[in-house]
Amino acid sequence: MRRRKNQKKEKFIMLASSLFVLSALTLTGVYVKERTKIQNENSVDFSQMENSATEKAAEIQKQEDLALQEANASKAVNPTNRYQYSGVPVLTQEETEEQTQEAEENNTISEEETQESKETSATAAKMLSFSEEEGLTWPIVGNVLINYSMDKTVYFSTLQQYKYSPAIVIAATEGENIAAAADGVVSKVYYDAQTGNSICVDLGDGYELTYGQLNDIYLAEGDFVTTGEIIGNVAAPTKYYSVEGANVYFKLTKNGEPINPLNRLS
Repeated sequence: MRRRKNQKKEKFIMLASSLFVLSALTLTGVYVKERTKIQNENSVDFSQMENSATEKAAEIQKQEDLALQEANASKAVNPTNRYQYSGVPVLTQEETEEQTQEAEENNTISEEETQESKETSATAAKMLSFSEEEGLTWPIVGNVLINYSMDKTVYFSTLQQYKYSPAIVIAATEGENIAAAADGVVSKVYYDAQTGNSICVDLGDGYELTYGQLNDIYLAEGDFVTTGEIIGNVAAPTKYYSVEGANVYFKLTKNGEPINPLNRLS
């Protein structure tokens, strides 16, 4: 009798426990469902926001493009408007034509002066006559570091080799003035890797002088130069004459062939 009562009691407890667990699960499900609903309602749709921002940016860009097109159209209709408040003077057609005509006249005068200068130089070159009796004057006072020699080779210290020498190399001091050795017309101003800044002067009768290792050349092609006139000053020696030191490269040619300038120097 007592055992049967215990069995009924155990069944009752199990049933009550099952109902309790079931109630708890039901309440949990309801809570989770409501929580999810609230989160969904409060959540932000970022993709929608991005699409909205893109559309607004496109609309703003479209408005700016339209404004720019209208501004350009306004300038095209009346080009002077762009200068109206810019401080740039707006010239009338008559003033523009006057300035154009004045510029053309100045160019014509400049061309005429250039042509006249060329003709004068050409005339002076034709009138030049080199006198072998009068000869040449020294462009600078100094010892001859390397002699003229076209029949046998001479030693070049910097190059450490023997070679022919179509000119003389005169010792000088950097910055010292160089004088013209004879009257003539400058036929060429150029730069050479060995002789540095150089000029050629036409003496007439096929004779031509070349001065090398110059700095601050005071002459231009076509200029007439007289004996003793300063043509430039001595530059630092090029790497081909670094051992010899500062110098003046001095070459005399006749019809393009080098001749010994020492025979003409007085």
